[in-house]
Amino acid sequence: MADDSQSKGMSDFLMKVMSLLLAIMVWFIIKTAAGLSYSNAEPNRRPNSSSSETSAPPLSNPDALKDNNGTNSE
Repeated sequence: MADDSQSKGMSDFLMKVMSLLLAIMVWFIIKTAAGLSYSNAEPNRRPNSSSSETSAPPLSNPDALKDNNGTNSE
């Protein structure tokens, strides 16, 4: 019986130590992340969308409508 209570006491002690370590790790992560800037802090870094809308990329086959292969004419 003495062994059961002793092992339970050791288990409780280890659980308290592990939860203390976890609390310290969470505190350190929060403290470290508090000084970080937001990723959207500089909204002017976006690419200019007006220039990409005016010029379309070149087609791989510009005569695709003329050379339609679905007409059954081979």
